[in-house]
Amino acid sequence: MSRDIQHRADRLYETLQSELDRFVVSQRFFSIRELIRRHRVSRRIVEKVLARLEKEEQIRIEPARGIFVCERRRNTRIITSVHYDWPAEYLQKLDTAIEKEVKTHPGWVFSRAFFSPDSEIRFVEFLKKVHGDAILLILPFFRLGQQEIAEILGLPTPMIFLGNDILCEGVNAIDSLPEEAGMRAAECLLRNGHRRIALILSEPQSVGSWRRNDAFLAYLRLHGVSPRIIDCEVRSGEASCAKTHDRMTAYFRRYGADFSGCFATSDYSAFGVVSACRECGYGVPEEISVIGAGNIASAACFFPPLTTIADDLPGSVRAIREGLEELFCGGRFGIRTVPAGLIERQSVRNLAGGGK
Repeated sequence: MSRDIQHRADRLYETLQSELDRFVVSQRFFSIRELIRRHRVSRRIVEKVLARLEKEEQIRIEPARGIFVCERRRNTRIITSVHYDWPAEYLQKLDTAIEKEVKTHPGWVFSRAFFSPDSEIRFVEFLKKVHGDAILLILPFFRLGQQEIAEILGLPTPMIFLGNDILCEGVNAIDSLPEEAGMRAAECLLRNGHRRIALILSEPQSVGSWRRNDAFLAYLRLHGVSPRIIDCEVRSGEASCAKTHDRMTAYFRRYGADFSGCFATSDYSAFGVVSACRECGYGVPEEISVIGAGNIASAACFFPPLTTIADDLPGSVRAIREGLEELFCGGRFGIRTVPAGLIERQSVRNLAGGGK
């Protein structure tokens, strides 16, 4: 099934969830023909969504009689994941893992809602229309004002922030402790004998990446190292690997290899750094060591295999499940910490004893 059809099916599923709330148990729901006409989608999409609702025991389809609302719907908890039409690879993996976990829990239903970057409506207004008993949310990269943040926190549906964007009293969030991740990256370079170190900035910066980068810089300065900061000026919508490659190629041609190790904002940016090194004749890790962040699938099979910051996916899913269980029992989700780790591969050279 194409991505466009899947998105339309997910959106229709979300809409029908809201419409079902207006019906009582055993009441006849709209017919397939009515749903096609009301929502202007194909029969294939309608039948796919209805099959999903029937499997979840939210509706009952009786041939030649119609579609009816089920009793079980009263006890159903709907967990809705809100993200953009272009989520990052890790978010896709996390989303899939959460869906798999939710489906194992009796009475829980997983749903998705997509926010388009080109949408003409405000993000807060979009959230107000999202249906669910709990919403899993990663804030968009574009800046939200204080008023919009306050509106989000004031919405009646519990919001669980899966990024490190808002951490304050009363917030529900999964915190990967990005400061600890930044310090792990810095410690790795120092432990391997590096003293001339650079931070490669790229990607639209989130609060989580700011926290990680600040800790990386602070740890180095605490150990007497003054790191270089190289901003590749990657903007939203740009290919970070290609843009980082171009910026770092220009940097090397102007300044040469004036650092022996670096930490990039993402694995994609790290790939761009490695590519620029090769184009300018610098070996990785022989002359320049590189650490990325994200642990995307290709990081392990890249050449050389990339040392990278990796979020604890199973730990995050477990924390989300436990938090939702407590929330639905009348407790609080709160802030649950799931520290990221550092996977050490072959992109960092040990200079200890050799000096550079």
